[in-house]
Amino acid sequence: MQPTTNAKYIIDIFKYIIMKLEGTNLIEREMAMFLLCRLRMQFTRNAAIKEHLPTTIEKFIIGELSNEILFLRARAMDVFISYGDVKFSSLDMLKRVV
Repeated sequence: MQPTTNAKYIIDIFKYIIMKLEGTNLIEREMAMFLLCRLRMQFTRNAAIKEHLPTTIEKFIIGELSNEILFLRARAMDVFISYGDVKFSSLDMLKRVV
């Protein structure tokens, strides 16, 4: 089944966010985390994206929680709280956060 046009755009936006999270530009990484928060409802309603959320948060957000740059740390906490209902595969990762 082909995804609807809106679903395709949401997937494209998610891919763009991942690309920015992988980058070295601090402002773009913060912007990507901001978009993760703002588009939470759309991302959690899309099955293709929802299955990637735990690994995305583990890979890009958890490390930022200990970043010495405060605005990145604060935004990472915002994302982590926004996606608090996501099921993570590793309880050890959650223990590191707490």
